[in-house]
This record gives sequence, structure tokens and C-alpha cells, in this order.
Amino acid sequence: MTELHLLSVTERGEFFEAAAEELGIPFEIIEKDFWVVWSLENLFSLADLKDHLTFKGGTSLSKVYGVIERFSEDIDLSIEKEFFGYGKNNDPEKAESKKKQRAALENLSSACSKYVQEQLILNLGITISDKLQISEGWNLAVDEDDPDGQTLQFKYPSATANNGYIRPSVKIELGARSEHWPVSKHKIQSYAKDALKEKVTEPEVWVKVLDAKRTFWEKATILHQYAHLPKDKKLPPRISRHYYDFFCLLNSDVKADAIA
Repeated sequence: MTELHLLSVTERGEFFEAAAEELGIPFEIIEKDFWVVWSLENLFSLADLKDHLTFKGGTSLSKVYGVIERFSEDIDLSIEKEFFGYGKNNDPEKAESKKKQRAALENLSSACSKYVQEQLILNLGITISDKLQISEGWNLAVDEDDPDGQTLQFKYPSATANNGYIRPSVKIELGARSEHWPVSKHKIQSYAKDALKEKVTEPEVWVKVLDAKRTFWEKATILHQYAHLPKDKKLPPRISRHYYDFFCLLNSDVKADAIA
């Protein structure tokens, strides 16, 4: 069997073409989905982080719960507050005053940003380099568009040119404020593996995932915030996905569990 990440860009593209034809899905989506799953595998293999990491957001709704049908191309992850020393005794949410809570949350955010920009990018970069066995054709960098500095961009070795919407880069969004309950472990695999089965080898990718009913309320909160933005504030780009995701959640069994 074939390990796709070790092939040349051209050879890997041939497998993605076969998967695209089998599933009736555009090549660019097959390719990016492979690298999304591959990135999750690497993130959940990092020794210092894996036990403190939770997969959430739109991509979890499609890859784990099958609630949405759109291709969700970014990875939304949360790191437990305890990882940064903010456990039960000094949880920012339990601060004695609003002022102390605000200061604690700012310190937590700063600690998360520092970790992402200094340690995570180093550890993940080493893992990617070791796995790909090449030093060119890919890049891992801090996303300059994130004012909090808690997002990485993994530019993967793509067989296609950037077509505008499906960017040849996996956005890895992190944060440390979310609650990590309820969660459960799930196995995920790429569209390429779905289509080609025994023709390719792909390690079992197990991830800790936030329950869909929790994501229901996170999406609702995001849309509530957008609805109450000041008139002089512009909506951020690419937010239609939140409306679509919430629409799908409202029309799924998740809604009943979430509001019970």
C-alpha cells in the first residue's frame, strides 16, 4: 500500500485524481481534506500537547458528526487552560472581580500566543519535516491576519495552483478559553482513504472532539456577536460558513440535545 504524503507531488496528484473521480468531489477538495486529516494526526501526536487538545468547530461537524455537507477546510482547536497553569484554583472565570478576571484572561491569551508562536510552531514543524522527508515545497508560519497570534498556516505541497477559494494551506486556529466538556474520542480518515481504501495506507487518526451540542451553542454565540456589532464595524470575511453550519445544526438531531 502507498503512503500518500511520501509520494512526489505529481504521483500524489494521480491518487487524488482517482479519488476525485470515484467520489465525484473536486480534486482541490480531495487534496486539501487529505492534508487537514494529516495535520490533525500530527497535532494529536505531539507529546506535550495531545492530552490537552480538543478538536471543535465546523470541520468537526463534517468530519466527525456528519452534520454539515460543506467542505470545512480549517482546523479549530482548543488547548485546556490547565496546560498554561490556569486550573480550578485560578480559573479566570472564577476570579473575584471583573478586573481580575479580565487580567487573568489577558494573561491566559498571552500565554497561549507565546506557546503557539514559539513552541508549537517549532514542535509541529519538526514533526512535519520528519514525516515529509523534504525541506522544500511546504511552509509552516504564524498567520499574520490573526491579531491574537494564535493561528498557524501550514502551506502543503500542492499539485494545483491556488484557485482563490480552496487555498493550498491549512489554517490551524487555536485558543485557550473554550470549555473542554463534553468531549469524546473519534476516528477520522481522509476522502482519499474513503475512495481508494486498500490502495493507500493511512494511520488511524484518533482525535478528542467537542460534542456537537456544545458546538451548537458556540455557533449561536458567534452569530449573536455578529448581529450586535457596532454599525462602524465590518463583518469579518468568510463568515457565511457560520450561518450555514448553524442552519444545519438547527435542522439536525443536535438541536434537541442542545436545548434539552
